[in-house]
Order: sequence, then structure tokens, then C-alpha cells
Amino acid sequence: MRVAYTGLLYVGSMFISLCVSAQSPDEIEELSVEQAASLIAEFKGERLSLNRLRSLSTETAAVLSTHDGALFLNALNSLSAFSAQALATHQGDLGLDGLTSLDDNIAAGICVHRDAVLSLNGITSLSLHQAECLASHGGGYLDLDGLHSCSDELIAALAKHSGGLGLDGLRTLSDAQAQSFAQHQSPLDLNGLRTISPQQAAALSKHRGRLSLYGMTEMSDESVDEISKFQGDLSLDGLLRISDLQAESLAKHRGTLILNSVIGLSDRSAKAIVSHEGNVFLRGLVRLSPSAAKILQSQPEIHLPQALLKSNVVPAKK
Repeated sequence: MRVAYTGLLYVGSMFISLCVSAQSPDEIEELSVEQAASLIAEFKGERLSLNRLRSLSTETAAVLSTHDGALFLNALNSLSAFSAQALATHQGDLGLDGLTSLDDNIAAGICVHRDAVLSLNGITSLSLHQAECLASHGGGYLDLDGLHSCSDELIAALAKHSGGLGLDGLRTLSDAQAQSFAQHQSPLDLNGLRTISPQQAAALSKHRGRLSLYGMTEMSDESVDEISKFQGDLSLDGLLRISDLQAESLAKHRGTLILNSVIGLSDRSAKAIVSHEGNVFLRGLVRLSPSAAKILQSQPEIHLPQALLKSNVVPAKK
């Protein structure tokens, strides 16, 4: 339990009296300006989570925005435009996952946030104008995992975001949306997709930046061949198995390749994978012949389970 203390904090042009209690920030449901000032002094340089706070005055938002560290306010289900503008000046990760909708004024205010994570995972729909506002969020990472279905126009707007983009709520992708993502040039997370066509894979392969598609447990040979043309860090961490043809396609990929859910490889697949240029993570392997294990162990950039590194090989099923 933290010990309470008192003091003064200079914010803007005012000295604010401090009084820090032993209450955990995640237990706080109401917050005054003075309490906010106390918290940012106590948690300077640290993550500050106020995930039971359901309302916030503009004045308190202005104080919290000066916090030196990540700020999470994920219980807020509404926000005034003035509070949004105040929080947008925060220089660090900002979590507002409790918001389920935005109006144009809030979108315009919050998009001023720069160079850090802006998490809005509770938002389930956006207008085109709001998407265009959020796309202007500078750098950092924009997290919108609550969007499950989007128009082609909406995706085209969001894909113009200059930083990382998280859209793990999307379950399907149109060809036009894949083409829009091809223009995006920062980390892209589409981990809710269950399948992509070869045409969509070909478009996504033109994306520049880390690409994560770990929601897919299987892919066609044609789709794997196309996505293997992607140059950069690629996560296909949901794939449970890859065919020999897929292994030979993936060997042509350049960058880090993550395949930690693959449980077995044939000798032919192992020979292909060791020719890959870049790190390959295969830490889920449980079924492998001794000869395939030896092949993989010869390449230091192939990252294997500890059991295989100790040569405890589980023979492959015939």
C-alpha cells in the first residue's frame, strides 16, 4: 500500500495542492483536478491507468494531458470536444477504449494527438469524415479493433494514416480494400481476417511496413505464394501447417517471418525454410523427423523450441 503525502505541483500558471492516497489508480471512479495533479506527480514516467473513471472534466483532462507516460482512460464512455482537445496534447500512449462512438468535433479534437499509440478499440462505426480526421493522427499507432465492417471508402481514408494501423476486428476484406492497404507504409495489423484470396494477398504484398495476419489458420498455396512476395516483417502466426509448396514460397520472403503455430515440417519443407533470408520463428514445432531437425538446427536464424535445440526430436508421423 502506498503512503499518502502532501505537497505542491506547478501546472501552467498555478500551484496545485497535492494529496496522494493509497488508493490504486484503477480503483478511482471520480477525479478532481487536485487528485489528477497528485497522480501525475506520483506516476511520472510510468503507465497511469484510470480504467474505472467514467467522467472527466475539461480541467482535469488538461492536467492529465501533462502526464509523463502512457495514459489509459478506458472506462470513459463519453468525452466533450474540449476534453478531447486537451487529451490530444498528451505526449504518450493514450487509451480511450470505452468510447463507442465519436462525433465530428471529438474526432477533430483527438486526431491532434501525435507520435504515440491512440487506442479507440471501442469504436464500432465511423463516418467518412471522422475516418479522414483520424487518418491525420500523426505517426505513432492508431488502434481501431472495434470496427468489424467498413466500406471501401472508409478503408481508403484510414489507409492514409502515416503511422501504424490496427484493424483486428475486420473479418473480411474486399479487393479494393486490399489495394488501399497496399499504399499504407507503416505497421499494419489485420489479425481478424480468416482468409484472403490470391488477388488480395498480391495487393497486400505491396504494403511497406510490418504486416500481421495471424488470424488465419490455413491459406491456399496460391495465397501463400503471393504474400511471400511481401518484403518486411511478416506474421502468419496462426497457420497450423504449411505444405511443401508453401514452404518453398515462404523461403523467398525477405524479412522476419513468424510461424510459431506450425506444428510440423517435412524434410523438403525444412530444406526450403533454411534458405530464407532473415529470422524465422518456428517455436511451435512438435513433430519433426531427426533429419528435418538437423537441417533446421544448422541455420542460426531459425528459432526453434527449446526441446529441439536440445535434440529432443518428436518423430514425424508417416
